[in-house]
Amino acid sequence: MIRIYGMHGAPFVRKVVIALDFNNISDEIVALKPFSGEKEYLRIKAQCLA
Repeated sequence: MIRIYGMHGAPFVRKVVIALDFNNISDEIVALKPFSGEKEYLRIKAQCLA
């Protein structure tokens, strides 16, 4: 299962979900607001930038 971090209504998240559904790949959306300063989002962002 692929975990997607973002808002469900966001255009790029929507595109990823559609592509995964098309290819029968299970996914889980973890709702995070990118500009709210949530600790989980900041931790993931720091890992991506490292």
